[in-house]
Amino acid sequence: MQDLRILIIDDSASYQKILQQALSHIEGVEVIGTASDGPEGIGKIEEDEPDLVLLDIVMPKMNGLAVLEYIRKAHPTVSVLMVSGDGEAKNTLRALSLGAVDFILKPTADATNTLREHLYKGVRVVRAQRRSATGESEPPRRRKEEARAADPVHQVARAASRSRLVVIGISTGGPRALEELIPALPSGLPCPILIVQHMPAAFTESLANSLDNASPLDVAEAKDGDVVRAGQVLLAPGGRHMEVVPVPDAPSGLAIRIHDGPPVNECRPAVDLLMKSVAKHYNGEVLAAVLTGMGYDGNAGVAALKEKGAYCITQDEATSVVYGMPRVVVEAGNADEVLPLTEIAPRLVAWASGLDGGSRA
Repeated sequence: MQDLRILIIDDSASYQKILQQALSHIEGVEVIGTASDGPEGIGKIEEDEPDLVLLDIVMPKMNGLAVLEYIRKAHPTVSVLMVSGDGEAKNTLRALSLGAVDFILKPTADATNTLREHLYKGVRVVRAQRRSATGESEPPRRRKEEARAADPVHQVARAASRSRLVVIGISTGGPRALEELIPALPSGLPCPILIVQHMPAAFTESLANSLDNASPLDVAEAKDGDVVRAGQVLLAPGGRHMEVVPVPDAPSGLAIRIHDGPPVNECRPAVDLLMKSVAKHYNGEVLAAVLTGMGYDGNAGVAALKEKGAYCITQDEATSVVYGMPRVVVEAGNADEVLPLTEIAPRLVAWASGLDGGSRA
């Protein structure tokens, strides 16, 4: 594979140097240039057409969001990773909704190793995207009829009295996907939704607030001790694990536990940790959804839930920013349905309302 050609656009010469130094330790990348403001960066994009742009948000003359909008319109094949600083969560989420692949936290001189890890992840994401764009085939879908035949639990229509819970795992490309999915769900949804989105601290609160403003449901960043209730969407706090624990007097029988345990699958929060706790402590019906994201987090959790009779949906390759996490679940044979993002909200509503008897609505 050819080296990934990278352009850095940042108004700080010191940050440019830190980024270049960190990238020099990653095999298969080439920094082809730097720019100190938006117009200069656009000129270099026009001249050199890089594969990837590392783009600062706050810059003179033209901010990073404006540059990103230009890139998405004029050079849609150029990938963009935002370089985000403290206090820029709102603008970072806006950048993700505009088409940035992901973001990395603004580097500091004493966090070189962490920066390298974040840049390496970003490079992996872009490479995975580009491989997908060249036509790498999607694993075959399990047909609805085959999935139901293999899982007799779902041949029986659900009783309306059974409690239900939706658990979603999502990573790269997640904020944009959630901005489409969550507002499409109606008020009065008769089940709770628990979400693990791989994100660092300080960003999930802004994401939850943005989703809450756009959705008829109550969306919030989860707090330790929150009771899980119907019509509510709880998002794991960035950089911290979320699990459920039994609470007998709660309607769902569950409450939230937030903690700072070690990373699982190199992730914190981890999808597997949440799903395994649901499998252990929840006695109702569960729908697990694994959406766009890099890596394999969620696969073991889905397997644990499937042993308890859960139903699993994964997002398809065509609508995923990175078809990593969903692909692993499909290849493991644990996906009952593979759906484009636009079909997932109505599918969740049908399932939560008990209208489908376990088959596709």
